[in-house]
Amino acid sequence: SSIVSTVAAEAPARVEFMLQIDSNETKATIFSLTAAIVYTIACFWDSDPEVYLFPRILAVIMVALGLVQLFKASREKAEPSTIPAEAAIQWKVLFPGLAVTVVFVLSIETIGFYTGSFLAFLCIVLFYGKRNLTDPRALLYKSLIGLVLMLVLYGLFWKLLYVRTPEGWLI
Repeated sequence: SSIVSTVAAEAPARVEFMLQIDSNETKATIFSLTAAIVYTIACFWDSDPEVYLFPRILAVIMVALGLVQLFKASREKAEPSTIPAEAAIQWKVLFPGLAVTVVFVLSIETIGFYTGSFLAFLCIVLFYGKRNLTDPRALLYKSLIGLVLMLVLYGLFWKLLYVRTPEGWLI
């Protein structure tokens, strides 16, 4: 009899938690945490600890942050969204960035990480920047910023963290 009353007392809490999974934040948290766990397993699976030190640190941090977010999301009440479904995602705004990302990922092995990153950065700032695409000064300014960014990434990855990036026919 005491077992039945204990189970009955715990049942509403479990149902309430299951209902909170309907929130988009909780769904995104569960998806992100699952991806972080898969990434962590891949980083630790049959790999050289010295070479994969930085990715392993990132993987552990991602899982820890995912667990914290899952805890926060499970404690909050789910609120219904007031944004209409068709207004939630503005595909016309997102499409150029998504296209640049897909091209970057598909071409990184061919043209190299730094060249691909420079071109991807330049495309993103040209698409989403405030200055006109045909303004030569804007193009020069954004190109210089991209070049400085690539030098910083090179110094960070190759010289400081010893993380090898994909090398292509450029750099």
